[in-house]
Amino acid sequence: LREAALVGLRDQVWGTELGRLYLADKIDGVTFEAGKRWGRLVVAYHRAMGAKPPYPKTVSFTRFDPSPDPDPDSDEGKRQAGEAHAIIDDMLEAHAVLIGAGMLAENAVRKVCEENEVPVGAVGLNNLRRGLDWLAQHWGLTQPQKKERKGA
Repeated sequence: LREAALVGLRDQVWGTELGRLYLADKIDGVTFEAGKRWGRLVVAYHRAMGAKPPYPKTVSFTRFDPSPDPDPDSDEGKRQAGEAHAIIDDMLEAHAVLIGAGMLAENAVRKVCEENEVPVGAVGLNNLRRGLDWLAQHWGLTQPQKKERKGA
């Protein structure tokens, strides 16, 4: 999957360090989803701010829309401004949660999910997991799945 993603034949997430860690069973599905969500949020946040992501290697899990911005006084412009404010609020809240996990956890998440870098050793991997676990809890990704009753 990783090689196919690198040549454009599969979803690009499999060509990322985050995808590699998941495929190698170094992180579980919940932390993988939290890492993808963080990556999408970082890209959306920078778009909402009208800026490019600070790292050229930031992985975008969304397509770039080259269409011009609508008139800010139009209904569409107001809708987009509202969405931008919501994204900025989401980012500030999620970043505060990530900071709560500790400086090393925040650094590990940002290095892997934004800069596409390899976590350094077992300590780096543990810091990554801690940061992603905090984000997963914040976003409700850790909710236990309801089991279906047999015969229902």
